Amino acid sequence: MDEIDRLLLEVKATVHGWMDVSVYRKLYDTAAESPGGTFVEIGTSSGAASIALALGAKASGNAFRLLSADLFQPGLRPFGATPEEKRAGLYRSFAQFGVADAIDHVHGDSADLIAVREPRDITILLIDADGRIDRDLERLHGRLASDAAIIIDDIDGWPRVHSNADTAVIDQKHRLSRMLVDTFVREGLLRLAAEHGGAGWFVRGRDAARGEFERLALPAYRQLVKVALPLAEFDPRPRLRTRLARRLPWLARAWRRFIPAPPPPARSGTPPVAMPERGEIFEQFTVAP
Repeated sequence: MDEIDRLLLEVKATVHGWMDVSVYRKLYDTAAESPGGTFVEIGTSSGAASIALALGAKASGNAFRLLSADLFQPGLRPFGATPEEKRAGLYRSFAQFGVADAIDHVHGDSADLIAVREPRDITILLIDADGRIDRDLERLHGRLASDAAIIIDDIDGWPRVHSNADTAVIDQKHRLSRMLVDTFVREGLLRLAAEHGGAGWFVRGRDAARGEFERLALPAYRQLVKVALPLAEFDPRPRLRTRLARRLPWLARAWRRFIPAPPPPARSGTPPVAMPERGEIFEQFTVAP
């Protein structure tokens, strides 16, 4: 771990970033190797990825501007009760790491960002919002530079279960994102460069016809009708332990000392894409925690 990794670890801890530090490092390196120009981020969240991109671009010495958009949905990061409080918290984090002067934030989605900032010749596009990457690419693909780097998070393909005492939510964002990027690569709209930590790095492909991203996305959305999950995914105990570990780290350390960790669930090479026929065993499907 070098000084940059330590800095990005501090960023992650300070702003409560979701990604692994190695992903923030790859974002940093992508920006550091870019020619500068206009960067666009859809889905600011806590701002950790924004800071990683801006720090990398500043290290390159090339002039750049990062335009970032987030809807500030209630209950999601960044912290704050109102959009104004959330935005103020973001800019405090940006200022803490010396990048506030390089970031323009828009409260809204990709359409709002386009209306307010009219970005052109985008050199880096980061999409990490609600999984509707077809919508965001439809709006932004024609605004990308010919050799633009496109980074799309959450493409590992595995559904998640978020549950509390009486409700379970099946989150298929990662599954949908995987199906969509595979389709767009197959059709030549994106070219895959690398995958790292559940995110994909792509290069802009051929020009898209009007409405092509949305048309190609329809079969993927139809596959979201059903998904098979093992019953163990609905066990609230692992999620309870995770929440306790975040709030009470000393308790988590004590737990690991006296109770050995269970082995991680096995994964097949292909994420589940359909419901099994009646009588099939659910154990054949595995899902990331």
